[in-house]
Formats: sequence, structure tokens, C-alpha cells
Amino acid sequence: MQTYWLVVVGVISGAGAGLLAGLIGIVVVPVVYYGLIASGTSADQAAHVAVGTSLAAILPTAVVSSLGHWRAGNMDVLFLRQWGPGSHSASLPPNSPPRICAAA
Repeated sequence: MQTYWLVVVGVISGAGAGLLAGLIGIVVVPVVYYGLIASGTSADQAAHVAVGTSLAAILPTAVVSSLGHWRAGNMDVLFLRQWGPGSHSASLPPNSPPRICAAA
């Protein structure tokens, strides 16, 4: 019965990836997390592995999609140059470990 549910979740996340890349994270993260918990992995380690697995699935999709849009001329590169550095630097402090933020 467990293999059946893994196939069902795989089909749902695969179809969702074709429609919306974000659906991978919504479906895969909880499934991987609870699967790791059921196999005896600690909760904090399971959370990191689940999110990392989701990122590994989403990142190639986003890169290929961005390249396709760039080749078709549908990407505003000037906007990325203007807003990219600020968006990136604004996301660093909240996501940095406390020891790095305290040194700044």
C-alpha cells in the first residue's frame, strides 16, 4: 500500500510541476518530511532534507524556464539588473545565521 501512495504523490507532483513549479514544494516537502520521520530520522534533519530535496527539484526547472524565456525575448534583463542586487541583499540578513548578523 505504501508504494501505491508514493506513485500517487509522484504523479500529482509531476503534473503539478508541468503546470506550476511551486506545486512541487507544496506536495513533495510534506511527503518527504513525514516519510523521513516514519523511517526514524530526527525532525530537524528531516525538515532540512525535505526542503533541500524540493529545492533540488525546483531549481533546474526554474533555470531552464528562465533560459527559454530569455531566448524568446520575453525577459526584462534591465529590470533584473536594477532590482536583482537589492532583492538579493535584502534577503540575506533574515536568512543568515545569528553569528554572521551579530558581526555586522
